[in-house]
Amino acid sequence: MKVYRGSLKKNSGGSPVLAHYGSKRAAAERVEGMYSNEHFGGGFLQDGRHVRNVGGAVVEQSLAEHLTEFADYASGCTVNEYELEFSSSLRLMDKWNDDPIGSGGPAIVPPDTVLSATQLAELQSLFEPFTGVIYPHHVHQVYSSTHIHGLMKEAKRNRLFQSEMQKRKRRLLRLKEYSKREMEHEAVWVYLTLGLRRWALGQGFDSFIYKNDREGAGEDSFVALKEGSASAPSAVLEFDRDRYLQTLTPEVMVQFLLRNRPPQPTGIICHAHWAGLDPVLFWRQAG
Repeated sequence: MKVYRGSLKKNSGGSPVLAHYGSKRAAAERVEGMYSNEHFGGGFLQDGRHVRNVGGAVVEQSLAEHLTEFADYASGCTVNEYELEFSSSLRLMDKWNDDPIGSGGPAIVPPDTVLSATQLAELQSLFEPFTGVIYPHHVHQVYSSTHIHGLMKEAKRNRLFQSEMQKRKRRLLRLKEYSKREMEHEAVWVYLTLGLRRWALGQGFDSFIYKNDREGAGEDSFVALKEGSASAPSAVLEFDRDRYLQTLTPEVMVQFLLRNRPPQPTGIICHAHWAGLDPVLFWRQAG
């Protein structure tokens, strides 16, 4: 099975465990999501400006400045192609957004799951006392800081736990949201994610599969659970910065924004950086 993964060039290697793989379009749109996460999101205005909130201050850019900034970021990324074969995938519902899978709690189990009553009971037990999506305030309502730090101490020698926690810490630092309290619920989310992985492997699953409605055209994406699931990329795609900036001029973007004006002033146009075009058009094979 041919799948793709978008990442920063410096992070394109590493373990496949808990990595997400999907369609070429989903991988390209993932790069856009990474950019938004690292640059505080923001939004396009109809008059051709881009604004975002950085530490309480409004930062304004012209469209030309913003599109160049995005193109520069995407140029530091790759979309890698892999040949993966999974023998048994457990279908989940994407309730975790950009957070660890465990943050979805029991809500990640679809109504039409193939799991048996016994397996469902085991999953419910794994997530107890949570009964749905696990938001930060739920964690702090249930667990004391002392209890959470006990979990962190227990998992201290688990390299996968430490690796995932470092990823979460880097994300919080980029967003200027890092704090001891934020890391506490992140630790619980990661702890539950690793518990879910361990349970799934024990049931004979080697991957998770979910319908990706946030990136791509709603195709399935996969999460690898085992080392060795992916070897070296079979192809590497790089961002065509020149083609992007020549195609998506400020004038083109303004027309796109006018045609797709949200009904509410606070509405969001998803994947606006591509102006309605297929993002795959702007990725070409390296070399």
